[in-house]
This record gives sequence, C-alpha cells and structure tokens, in this order.
Amino acid sequence: MTTYLGLDIGIASLGFALIDYDEKSKDGKIVATGVRIFQEALEGKSEKAKKPRNVTRRENRLMRRQIRHRKLKRKFIRDILAGADLLPNNEADVLERKDKGAPSPWELRAEALNRKLTAYELGIVFTHLSRRTGFFGSPKLSGEEQEEKAAKKN
Repeated sequence: MTTYLGLDIGIASLGFALIDYDEKSKDGKIVATGVRIFQEALEGKSEKAKKPRNVTRRENRLMRRQIRHRKLKRKFIRDILAGADLLPNNEADVLERKDKGAPSPWELRAEALNRKLTAYELGIVFTHLSRRTGFFGSPKLSGEEQEEKAAKKN
C-alpha cells in the first residue's frame, strides 16, 4: 500500500488530500482531506479600494525593468551603429557635436527627403528612430485621427 499526498496551492488557500492506494487491487481510499484559507493580503479602506499589498512594489519593479531594458536597447543600438561607423565610438564626440549647435534629429529626418545624409547624420537619425518605437497613437482614435496626431508631432 502506497500513500500519496496531493496539494492544491492557491493565492489565499492550501488544499490537501491524503490517499492510500493499493497497487495490487488498484483501489484507493481517501484518508484525509482539507483546506486552509488564509486572510487575503489586501489593504484599503473600502471594499472597492482594496488592492493587494504588493501592487506598489510590483509596479515599481516593472518601471525599473522597463527603464533598464530601454537603456540596454539604446546601448545595443549605439554599439551596432558605432561598429558600422555611423556613430563615433567616443561619447565625448557626441557631446561635442551637441555643443556646436548641430541640427536636431527631426531636422535631419526632414532633410533626408531632399538630400543624401552623411553616415554620421544617418546614425543620429537611426538612434533617434530607435528611441521612438513601439507606440503609435491611442487605440481610442480612428486611423485618420492617429495620422493627424502624428503629423502634429512632426
């Protein structure tokens, strides 16, 4: 005879069943069952305002992860562009360019329609585009409204 313990672990409860099973007769017998219910980890004054205690911690962790991933993505793209000689390897060169009153990435993107950009200018445009990926308008707006909103931003 073999004894099995089955557990059902939930968010605010723990269920269990203890079963004796006879291999020869292929027959089982429930020895014990039960459940332990724990008080939910909620905070808030009213029933509607109650939320789990770890929500704030989870939201902060999510923001830290998003910031870290965005930073790593930018570094990855900068390294690729620098490896292709589209950006300088030296951060000081980038800062020096900003001090000289160089055109903004928006201006370079507009100029690219009329003239061929230098490799360095193209790298700046690619870096700028990489920072603005992943979101286009609001799902509540129609396609035409989204295009108008995007045109206003440019």
